[in-house]
Amino acid sequence: VMDKYANLLYTIVKQICVDARKEDIEEAVSDVFISVWKEIKAYDLNRASFKSWICMKAKFKALDLRRKISRKIKEVELSDDVSAGNVEDKILQREEKEKLIEVIEKEPRINKDMFYQRYFYYRSIQDIAREYKMTQAAVSNRLYRMNNKIKNELSSYFEGE
Repeated sequence: VMDKYANLLYTIVKQICVDARKEDIEEAVSDVFISVWKEIKAYDLNRASFKSWICMKAKFKALDLRRKISRKIKEVELSDDVSAGNVEDKILQREEKEKLIEVIEKEPRINKDMFYQRYFYYRSIQDIAREYKMTQAAVSNRLYRMNNKIKNELSSYFEGE
């Protein structure tokens, strides 16, 4: 498993955590393999392919790492520059990200998985369609509808404030 997926997982973590050090990325990938080892009994072939399952674990581990790095950066930024405008902008950006994740998480699992694969892992629609045994048009339509839903919910949320 490590030989087959190490490079793929490294790429996923690196794409999500562009500010991470090489050692942190390698540690995150190692943590994914440990998680797979511990949770292999929870894997369900009917829900996702093993490759998708392990990639999602890598994505979540990378997002955890990115949050950790982001917290460190915020601490440094806040201590360096505490002007009211900058703090307010940072808080608004954080709120926007949190609301985006909240909207995405409301979607059915297959839509979330396709969305993350397309926009976080930069996978092609053709590859996603092949994995889910769907046509490219069906995948494109799901992503299009989800993008519209996200746009509408975010715009109504931020206009209402």
